[in-house]
Amino acid sequence: MEPTLLPQTYPVAIADGFIQNEPEQRTIYMRCPDALFKHVEVLDESGKILFTSEGHPHTSRTWRRTVRDAAGTTIFHLRTYILYWKVQGPGDDDICKVDHVARQSNPKALDLIVKNQADKGIDELVEVRPTDLAGVTVLVNIRNEPVASIQLIGANPTSPFRKKSDRSVWKAQIANGVDLALIVAIMLCRAELHLSIG
Repeated sequence: MEPTLLPQTYPVAIADGFIQNEPEQRTIYMRCPDALFKHVEVLDESGKILFTSEGHPHTSRTWRRTVRDAAGTTIFHLRTYILYWKVQGPGDDDICKVDHVARQSNPKALDLIVKNQADKGIDELVEVRPTDLAGVTVLVNIRNEPVASIQLIGANPTSPFRKKSDRSVWKAQIANGVDLALIVAIMLCRAELHLSIG
C-alpha cells in the first residue's frame, strides 16, 4: 500500500530552486551503477536526468561527492564520516547534518538537522524512518508529516560478470512543496547505508 504523502506549505530546503511544485506527487529514480557511488544519476519518470553525483573514494579523510543539476551546476557536496554525513553548499558551508540513528530496533533510521535555506537558515528536524524490518522503504517526515517515501527497487551483488546492471536502484515519491535536492541527499545516504549494513 502506497503511503499518503502530505504537501508542504512551508518547505524545508537545502538549495534554492528545487521545490517540487507539481500538483500531484512526483516520482524520481536514482541509479547507482557501482558499489562505490563514483557516478550516480537521478532521473524523472521519462528518463530525463535531473541530478548527477560524482565522487572518488580515498582522496581525503572524508568521502566527498559532488551533486550537480542537469545543467552541471554544483548544488551541494555530500561528505561521509563514520556514523554521519554532512551536506555542504557549493561554498563548503555546512547546510545539513545527517545522523545514522544507530538503534538496535531501528538501524535504518536517519535524523537530519537542516539549516533551512527557504527560511533564513533556521534549523529544522527531518526524520527518516523505515516502514518495514528490512528498511526497503523509508518515510521522510517533516514536522511529523510524511512528505516522501524512498524505496529500494533493485539490488544486484557485485560481480565481474554483471557489467551492465546497476548495483542498486531507488525510487522516491515526493509530495508537493518538498525540496528535491533534500530528497536526493537522503537517497544517497540511504543507498550508502544499504551498502554498509543491508
